[in-house]
Amino acid sequence: MKSSTPAAALIAALLIGAAPSSLPAAVLGNLKVEKTLQSASPTHPGEPIVYQILVTNLAGDAPNATMTDDIYTKAVFDSLISPSGWVCVTPLAGAGGSISCTNSNFPAGASALFTLTITILPQFLPLSISNTAVVAQDFTDSDLSNNSSTVETPVTAAPLPAVPVSPIALAALAVLIVGAGVLLKR
Repeated sequence: MKSSTPAAALIAALLIGAAPSSLPAAVLGNLKVEKTLQSASPTHPGEPIVYQILVTNLAGDAPNATMTDDIYTKAVFDSLISPSGWVCVTPLAGAGGSISCTNSNFPAGASALFTLTITILPQFLPLSISNTAVVAQDFTDSDLSNNSSTVETPVTAAPLPAVPVSPIALAALAVLIVGAGVLLKR
């Protein structure tokens, strides 16, 4: 019997008792995830942190492909832009939690780009947050080494804003300093 698709080949192989690890990679599939920081680094509390998450199917169809991302505990979810064909469950904006997206049949050679935005809560400083995206599928993946991607993002206090000082205020300050010096000499 000749199979017409990689998924059909996998089912046929499993029916005759072949171990999934012995099947060719084209049948097993190989999901890959790459996560990158799109925001300035370091970032500051209260500012959005934007990540791009690229999921690629390098080989074989991937039934029920999933991409998950646990939001750092000291951060809140803002938004997720997901590609067509993916169904995503997210926390409410302003809440913590996890993101889970599923594609029922992610074909070989396909890519999907997600844009995730979170915000660090202002009371947590200084710190470095670690955020990881993970991909999986129903069948055994032929290369598990590329199924997660982590980005470290330093978070520091926002710089103090410059305060404009008028020339009159500077002159008054100079008079105070000179006057204080005269008083100290006495």
